[in-house]
Order: sequence, then C-alpha cells, then structure tokens
Amino acid sequence: MMIVTNKQMRKTTVKTIKGIIAGKKEALKSLLPPVDVALARAYGIDIEQETHDEEDDITIMRLKNLIKTTKQNHETIARNLLEQARPIMTDIRRHILKFKLAAENAIGEIMNHAKKCRTFIANLTRLDLVEFCASMWWFETQKDAMDQNQYYFSVVDFDSPKDFDASCPQKPYDAFPHSQLKFQVRYFDETRNREVLIYECVLDKEFQDTILTEELVQAFECRLKPKQ
Repeated sequence: MMIVTNKQMRKTTVKTIKGIIAGKKEALKSLLPPVDVALARAYGIDIEQETHDEEDDITIMRLKNLIKTTKQNHETIARNLLEQARPIMTDIRRHILKFKLAAENAIGEIMNHAKKCRTFIANLTRLDLVEFCASMWWFETQKDAMDQNQYYFSVVDFDSPKDFDASCPQKPYDAFPHSQLKFQVRYFDETRNREVLIYECVLDKEFQDTILTEELVQAFECRLKPKQ
C-alpha cells in the first residue's frame, strides 16, 4: 500500500508541475503585444521562439528539474520500501511454514486421539457385550431356578486401564491371548452387610466364542439402539 501510495503521489506531483509549466508557457505568450507579433510574422520572424524560448526561461527550467528530482526521490522511496519488505516477506514465509507444520502436527494429534477414543469405546462396548452374554449364560447354566437372590455381574479386564488415558496406546478389544478377562458374580449378603463373590471364571477366547452366540449378540445390539 505504501508503494502504491508513493506511485500515486509521484504521478499527482508530476502532473501538477507539468500543469504549472503549461500555464507558465501560456502566460509568456500572452505578454507579447499582438501588433508586434503580427508585424514580426509579416517579416518572417518568429518572435515567440526567439524572445521567449522556454529553455531560456529560468522558472520553467527549475520546474522541469523539479520533475526529475521528484521522480528520483519517489523511485528511491519505492526502492527503500522494497528493501524493507523483502526481509519481512522472508519472515512471513518462515512463520507460515511453521504454522503449517504446527497445524499438521495438531491435526495428527487430534486424529490419533480420536483413534484412541474409538478403540477405548470399542473395548468398553466389547466388555459390555461379554458381560451381557456371560450373565445370560450364567442364568441358564449356573443359577438355581429356586434361587431368588439378586445378583450383580461384572467383567474385569486386568490388562487394560479402567479410565481413558490419551497418553497410553489402546489395545484392540480382540487382542487375545494377552487380555485377561474375568467374569464375576456377586450378591449382597444382608447378614454380613456386604457383597459376596460367589462365582468367578476366566473369560478366554474359547469361552467367549461359546457364549457370544448370534442370538445373544443380536439381543445386545437391540439394547443399544435408541428407542423411537
């Protein structure tokens, strides 16, 4: 903007000075007596050229020199502005590159965090599914039909953190045989006023394949669907 403004000022100043020169020429011509001009021309003499040659007019010469000086000054200003702008533009390019790299790193971190979140949620959903199917299996195969106690079920993953930690890698839910899952059944004993563990088993991959029947998986998925 400063360079453009400088260029406009140069054009305006030069135009103004040229207008002054043109006005000065007209003023010089108007000083010649009309009779003398006609008489001189009758004898073939160009008295305007001889008497008022613009190169001999000191004011016009100074104005023309002023035009040259003005152009040189404005060219110097433009050159200085460009020299000042060059390191600024270099810094801007460097900062833009740093910003671009920082943005790419931030996007990568966001994507990595989102991937860990999805894996963690998938693990929780998997544990919920295993717990649901294991509890159904326990009711059908282990619980006494005459038993009226209220039982509480849980599936514990001893290899995975219970709370989400973005700084830790998340293992996929099917990372067997590394995961050690245990299915636990408890009930509240009123006489002792506390929960009592009455059943526990390791949920290895073979056992999960047994309890994760198609029918129970579909029943679990129906529970997850929002009610309309």
